[in-house]
Amino acid sequence: MRKADRTRAAIQQAAFTLFAQRGLHGTTMRQIAKTAGVSLGNAYYYFPGKEALVFEFYELMHQQLLKASLDSVNANQTLATRLESFLIQYFMSIEAFHTLAREVLAGAIHPSSPMSPFSQASRDLRQRTIDLFHELGGTDIKSHPLQSRLPLLLWLMHLALTLYWIYDLSPEKAKTHQLVKLSCRLSGQLIKITRLPLMSSMIKQIRAMFLAHEKETL
Repeated sequence: MRKADRTRAAIQQAAFTLFAQRGLHGTTMRQIAKTAGVSLGNAYYYFPGKEALVFEFYELMHQQLLKASLDSVNANQTLATRLESFLIQYFMSIEAFHTLAREVLAGAIHPSSPMSPFSQASRDLRQRTIDLFHELGGTDIKSHPLQSRLPLLLWLMHLALTLYWIYDLSPEKAKTHQLVKLSCRLSGQLIKITRLPLMSSMIKQIRAMFLAHEKETL
């Protein structure tokens, strides 16, 4: 590993450690630099601020999500089973980051924060994650009347489950796993039901709701 890569990794690790110990708002770039053993100027050279380090953490979480999705793509399984396998693997893979995730997201959850999952700054990562759910859904999504919206809805479900996981103190996150199973099974059933012709009126209402929201956010 090159010296520059080692320095960058040291700063990143120092930031993650301090975020977990002190929280996002309780950590300064000066403290990060000191813990990493570099000058403050050097820390700012690699990362312009704490926000950049938070996005490094988001990218790390996304890579775990990507790995879990690749392990869960099985066309012979139902969508509910694929989703359940995917999310269970994901939460197991990020267990080591539980404290860090709680502290980071607690400081970034405000709607006006650029570190919010809904912010403009998060747009690229958000879209890549939504695309993962589109691929995971396979033909179950591609042939659905709401095919362009379902990946977004599944992403929102994943966010809600992640928030629950952050505050789950049950042994081995058993409550999170139970909620994942229930959520995935219900989602699978709802996706099946909304294919039926008698649900066409509801589909139109859902589409109208999305269109109204998109106009408001333009």
